[in-house]
Amino acid sequence: VFAIFLAILLQVLPASTSNLWPGLSFLLVLQIWAILFNLIPIPGLDGYGVIGPFLSPPIQMQMERMRAYAIWILIIALWYIPFVGGFFRLIVQLLATFLFRVDLNLADQGQYYLQHFIQSLFG
Repeated sequence: VFAIFLAILLQVLPASTSNLWPGLSFLLVLQIWAILFNLIPIPGLDGYGVIGPFLSPPIQMQMERMRAYAIWILIIALWYIPFVGGFFRLIVQLLATFLFRVDLNLADQGQYYLQHFIQSLFG
């Protein structure tokens, strides 16, 4: 719902040169990322909650044994395996561009502003 709200805001608010547009664009991309990440069907995420009841009992037991490690394996794969992280990023970008009509240049600018803000706080 929040992603839809942000997408509507970006479509109806008048364009400006303020940092609001890049910030909202980046926030929408982050929201899409979080939605897709949570829908991955591994134990501990909502995607598994959807398919879990339909799996056979032996597979459910095997997945439950992996529960403690699955999320970490996924995070490591997204972070350290370029194909996995790149594919996930591509899916996020495609959805952001075609479904939510996000200007990815603005989203990248918003990410840049956030990184520099955080560096100014802690650097």
